[in-house]
Amino acid sequence: MSTELSIAIIIVLLILLIVQLSFLVIIKKFISKLTSFTKFKSIQSPQKDLLNKSVKTCKNCQFRQSFLNVEIEEKFVFTYLCKFNGKEISLRDSCSRFMIEKTRMK
Repeated sequence: MSTELSIAIIIVLLILLIVQLSFLVIIKKFISKLTSFTKFKSIQSPQKDLLNKSVKTCKNCQFRQSFLNVEIEEKFVFTYLCKFNGKEISLRDSCSRFMIEKTRMK
């Protein structure tokens, strides 16, 4: 009787393992379909406002100068200067003389 019980337990465990593996395969297929659907949906509806938005910050300005600041020891820190007034600027600064970089128009 004990061998028959052992065989029955092993068969039940194998059946449960097969059921779990089949659920994993089904879930994997569902996730891949969902991923492809979201990629397709993002291609169909691009963000229209990003193309027409006029951002007047220094990160897009052609008058921004970028260089590595060598005065700070053991760190490579980018520093930005305005070509008009020679002052250090942040990339979030806005400017009345803003002109977009020609390389960013591509």
